[in-house]
Amino acid sequence: GEEITEQLDIIPEEIYVIRNIRHKYACRSCDDAGITTLALPTQIIPGSIVTPGLLAYVAAAKYVDGLPLYRMEKIFQRLGVELSRRTLANWMIQLAATLEPLLDLLKEQLHHSRVIQMDETRVQVLDEETRHSYMWVAISGGSDPPVVCYRYEASRSGDIPVRLLKEYSGVLVSDGYSGYNAVSQSEGIVSAGCMAHVRRKFDEAVKAQGSRKTGRAQFALNKIRKLYAIERRIKDKDPDEKRIVRQAEAKPILEEVRVWLDKSIEQVTPKSALGKALNYMRREWDRLLPWLEDGHIPIDNNRCENAIRPFVIGRKAWLFSKSVRGAAASAAIYSVIESAKANKLEPYHYLRYVLTEIAAGNQDYPSLLPYNIDRTLLGIRRVG
Repeated sequence: GEEITEQLDIIPEEIYVIRNIRHKYACRSCDDAGITTLALPTQIIPGSIVTPGLLAYVAAAKYVDGLPLYRMEKIFQRLGVELSRRTLANWMIQLAATLEPLLDLLKEQLHHSRVIQMDETRVQVLDEETRHSYMWVAISGGSDPPVVCYRYEASRSGDIPVRLLKEYSGVLVSDGYSGYNAVSQSEGIVSAGCMAHVRRKFDEAVKAQGSRKTGRAQFALNKIRKLYAIERRIKDKDPDEKRIVRQAEAKPILEEVRVWLDKSIEQVTPKSALGKALNYMRREWDRLLPWLEDGHIPIDNNRCENAIRPFVIGRKAWLFSKSVRGAAASAAIYSVIESAKANKLEPYHYLRYVLTEIAAGNQDYPSLLPYNIDRTLLGIRRVG
């Protein structure tokens, strides 16, 4: 017989030089015939030494693994290759331009979604006039194809979501930030709130009261836990079934909470942690109710917060963007990569395949979208 023991080994990155050798031809017997040379294969970035594979590698290292370009510069040096961070940064800006047709199609699909979830987070751009700029994120919700779209803006102004969702008709899910008020009042848009943010306020109130685990804040948390228990039980059901269960089981819980809220808010100091939680819930109350009426609407905005988390993690490593062009390029690349991840695709292999196809002249961009692509062409297993 035999005894088999398995171990793991690893081969570090290896860099190859691809030499394109093109022979020159001329006819000695012809007058003024000139010299003929075979055309150079189409390059993903004309005049550059980068290949689709290397471009996908750098993009995945920065935007998936959060590796700053200055660290990549040192890694390449250890491998015997001199690639400055300026060169790497320029490649990322040119990559964003290459991916623009895909990004336009992702935005178009997003605006066709029945539900859109939005969130935003800070980003510092050194060449920007404002001290803090913002990265806005919108994702498709409900049963629509998973799409994630990032957008760089210089502020957190309320006119930004209005502009981003111009002519959109559907449901907008967001937290209680007042910047969403204007777009929430737009004709054709139903505004839905986030129960997780409500829960967070009461959780803070429980922590503020110390070791005591009873009282109004704990009552609210217990009721919210019941709502989430219902959601976990029906997460795989279709929207119509979700609506029926929510109406039968979740609606009575919310009706009970509303009676308790109106009574409690008159008995608690507004500036206390509990008072702030109660006032936040009352302010958001009308936006919590659409969830009962439509099975496509999620109970909270957590999926969007999860979509913005890779950017936040990456920001902790690279701290800031140098230029506005760089920040806008990052938004475009994050959009394509996070959309790929949302569709259970491994981002490096997806990018490598897409860039190889684009370099070869494939302009059938709809077929290259993460939710349309033939997975067998990628040659890798699914993520997750």
